[in-house]
Amino acid sequence: MRYEILYLLPESKTADCETIGKVIETHITECGATLLKDSWEDRRKLAYPIKNSTKGIFVAKRFEISKDEDALEKEIEPIQEITKRLRLMTDVLRFLIVSAENLPPLKEFSARKEEERLKHSQAPRHTDDKHAKRTEKKSFNTTPISSDPFSKKEVVSETKKEASSPEKTPPTKEKVVDKDTKAIDEKLNEILNM
Repeated sequence: MRYEILYLLPESKTADCETIGKVIETHITECGATLLKDSWEDRRKLAYPIKNSTKGIFVAKRFEISKDEDALEKEIEPIQEITKRLRLMTDVLRFLIVSAENLPPLKEFSARKEEERLKHSQAPRHTDDKHAKRTEKKSFNTTPISSDPFSKKEVVSETKKEASSPEKTPPTKEKVVDKDTKAIDEKLNEILNM
């Protein structure tokens, strides 16, 4: 029966990756399994730090355990032994052994990764109209803030500036609010002066 082992090494062990891989291969062969040529390797940022490592090297390899009459019992023993040996290795952050009977070949994963790289490198750089609209500079109507926050200045609305006729217009909301603030300010002054 075919199995796949996926193990994770810290990025700090990049130089020792091959030697650690050979040690794991010897553990697998010593336990009675035969290694297959399929292998896959990828470097990725980890979702969370593991033993102070934020980036890691994922390596997947396939191996096969020969079927005998007592297949189930004889297959479990080598996997348990491989698991014991890998738990003792301090260089391996995590590992997983699964049945690879229904999994696609590892070559497909490396081919898919290469296709994704090509797609991202050849993708156009935001030439659509939506991006252009998002990056347009928005002009805001800003008025300078006075240095004296308690000065009483009358607010003139923009509609009055734009109006060309000198007709009387009904009081705007800004003027009503301004009168209310004046009344409140006067009451506060009375209270504070008591």
